[in-house]
Amino acid sequence: MPVTPYHFGPNGAIGLLLRRWIDLPMFLLANVLIDVEVLLAAGHQYPHRHLHWHTLLIGGILGAAAGAALYLAAPLRRLLARLMHLARIPYRPTLASMTLGGLFGAAAHVLLDALYHSDVQPFWPHPDNPLNRLARINLHLTQPHIRTICLAFFPIAAILYAAVAWSFRRRRCKP
Repeated sequence: MPVTPYHFGPNGAIGLLLRRWIDLPMFLLANVLIDVEVLLAAGHQYPHRHLHWHTLLIGGILGAAAGAALYLAAPLRRLLARLMHLARIPYRPTLASMTLGGLFGAAAHVLLDALYHSDVQPFWPHPDNPLNRLARINLHLTQPHIRTICLAFFPIAAILYAAVAWSFRRRRCKP
């Protein structure tokens, strides 16, 4: 994706659906973390290959390590808990859920970018990107199609969020 926000539609929906098993904030933060590689590679011919963060191997390790580190940073974990409470989303972080949130958030980012960008090497050190070829040739998806699909997920994520927040409110308001 040209800008990380395109990831928040589909990955927000996925994260909300899986929030019982993975840490939602870490899942979303891992999406931002992976795109830091592109910022660090300014001017590089292949910005998604600069540090190999846009790979399932390196991105997954980076996401899982960030999840574990964030769990161990208790003040940041408490801040996330307060933010989730303000957002009306139930939140009970564990080391496993935050590590898995980082791992799966990074993987979701890499897989979506692999569909969109031809220079992503999701299975590095293998140099090919079969997912981009699958999207373009087999599914006839162009970059505008993929952006539209990502944007279509925003209302789905919003509906899921509204349901979670409504459920949170109902549980808090019971006598």
